Amino acid sequence: MASILLSIKPEYVERILSGSKKYEFRKRLASKPVEKIFIYSTAPTMQVVGEVQVVGTISASPTALWEQTKGSAGITRDKYRKYFKGCKVAHAYRL
Repeated sequence: MASILLSIKPEYVERILSGSKKYEFRKRLASKPVEKIFIYSTAPTMQVVGEVQVVGTISASPTALWEQTKGSAGITRDKYRKYFKGCKVAHAYRL
C-alpha cells in the first residue's frame, strides 16, 4: 500500500482533522491502493499539517456517491456538484 500527499483547502483540512469530514472527494484515484494521506493545507497555511488513514475508496456516479456520503461529506451539495460538474464517475477516499 502507498502513501500520498494531497493538497486540500484549509476549510476542509479542519473538518478532516476534527473527524466531521470522513470522505475526501477526487476526480481520480491514485494508481496504487492508498493506505495513508498526508495533508498539505493550501494557502494561506501552505504546509503539511497532518495525516489520515484511508479505510477504503468509493467510485460511483456523482449523484450516487453524494447519496452514499452526504451525512459525513464535510462539503455542501452545491460545492460538491460544482467540483464534479461534467464527470461521469466520482471518487472518494474513506477516511
